[in-house]
Amino acid sequence: MRQPDKSASKKPRPHDDDEIEDEDLDVLEDEDEDDEVPQTGLMAWISREMVWFDGFLMRWLVRIILVGSHVSIGILACYLIVWHTGRGLIYDNVDEIPPRFVGLVLGCPKMVGKYENRHFTTRMEAAAELYREQKLQYLIVSGKSDDEDYSEAYDMKEALIARGVPANHIYCDNAGYRTLDSVIRAHKVFRQDECTIISQYYPNTRAVYIARRYGMEGCIAYNAEDRGSEWTIKVIFREIFVRIMTVLDVEFFKTMPEKIGEEVLISEKTPPRDE
Repeated sequence: MRQPDKSASKKPRPHDDDEIEDEDLDVLEDEDEDDEVPQTGLMAWISREMVWFDGFLMRWLVRIILVGSHVSIGILACYLIVWHTGRGLIYDNVDEIPPRFVGLVLGCPKMVGKYENRHFTTRMEAAAELYREQKLQYLIVSGKSDDEDYSEAYDMKEALIARGVPANHIYCDNAGYRTLDSVIRAHKVFRQDECTIISQYYPNTRAVYIARRYGMEGCIAYNAEDRGSEWTIKVIFREIFVRIMTVLDVEFFKTMPEKIGEEVLISEKTPPRDE
């Protein structure tokens, strides 16, 4: 007698892998539904604020970078303009410098506290040397005068006389309050279109730039010895700032000296008035 086929009567069971896939799909659908629910509460507020702050910070960072790059370019341009204008016009060797009729000595205090100002001393030595070597015939000493008892110009004149320069070949300018005043007054008051400016290197570069921009095409400069000066951060930053102000005064503000006054003729027939 044949036994009934048990395998034919068995119902097929679903595959275990199919059950796992169905369960995973259900879980993913539940997660998607959870994501679609808008977040609320403190964490949602913090998240929105962080997104806004990130955008705000990025916008201002871009602006700061743009402004900083423009300022840096402007500072570099001012520095290079002054340097380029004086290139080839500033001398260190008395034998190489071309002769001029007049020399302009930029002023500075004779004393710094209880000590003699080394810049004053070396400028007087340089001016006297140029005169002795017949590179100059006359000198303008230009400095500020705070009151009737003190004058940088008179101090410079006395120092030059002591070094052998005749008194009637030295003209005093007591309104040289700064480099710009001294240079422009040499042009407008003393009627000089070309001269030799005498100072240290840094003031000379600015003075030649000012002179050239105000029409003194024949101006050159002679560097007095710069004793004890060093390239320090303080010196570099000061020079950068002064050059920026010089360019602004000349190119944008068209600054003129505080005082102009009447003209002074430099010649044997018109000796200095302070004599």
